[in-house]
Amino acid sequence: MAKVKCRYCKKKIDKEGAYSPFARKYYCSVEEYNKSMEDIDYLHKIKLLLNDLLENSSINTFINKRISELAQNYSYKQIYETIDEMSLEIQFGINSNNFNNENHKINYTFAIIRNSINDVIEKNKIIVPAPKETIPVEQPVFANVYKYKPRKKKEMIKDIIFSE
Repeated sequence: MAKVKCRYCKKKIDKEGAYSPFARKYYCSVEEYNKSMEDIDYLHKIKLLLNDLLENSSINTFINKRISELAQNYSYKQIYETIDEMSLEIQFGINSNNFNNENHKINYTFAIIRNSINDVIEKNKIIVPAPKETIPVEQPVFANVYKYKPRKKKEMIKDIIFSE
């Protein structure tokens, strides 16, 4: 049986069991294909957003290299959210500094992104409260340990009245 490589997770899978939306493009499952398409969509959004921020007419290979370096540790969605959230700081930094060439501007932009991506990820995390589990607590049984003998009140009252 022929083995092919999944384009998303890079695992070797059987050709017959693989999902193939196009000729010679194989994925482990439909979910991985959808994740791959989502990543491509976010990558396209990142490039458009950087194109607007850097005021370039085209994306050069230096930008693609920087994006791929970040994508080794972060998802494209996280990178996009960071660039989107830090766009005002990036624009302010670009407008306030004079750069010698385009590469310096790109390095400056990606330094801002790299330094703030963890803060943005932490800020955008949806905190789901843990479900409150009721832990059964065993109640100690005191009936066997303590033996309580109530006093007889009638006898005490009799003693008080007749003792006089």
